[in-house]
Amino acid sequence: MLPETATVQANGEVTFTASALDGWGDAVDDAIIGFDRASDAGRIDPKGHFVAAVLAGVVRGAVKVVASSSDASIAAASDVNVTHGAIDHVLIEPSATEL
Repeated sequence: MLPETATVQANGEVTFTASALDGWGDAVDDAIIGFDRASDAGRIDPKGHFVAAVLAGVVRGAVKVVASSSDASIAAASDVNVTHGAIDHVLIEPSATEL
């Protein structure tokens, strides 16, 4: 699965790809590939398009892929590092004071 580790901004997007290969590195044509994700990582569609959650941090094993064929099944996982988005506004606390 590629990328093995992804860095993406909060609510950002990245596409994961996966291929099923045999012990000689040849493609296994009848393999069915399915993507999944850790619940706190974001969301992913069946084609590997991932949208990160809005909370920054590293999610180990965030994206998972399983390749299955008639005679075997194998899984892999990628970590996702979700970074903060761009500065949007500044908050000053307390908003008012008395002297």
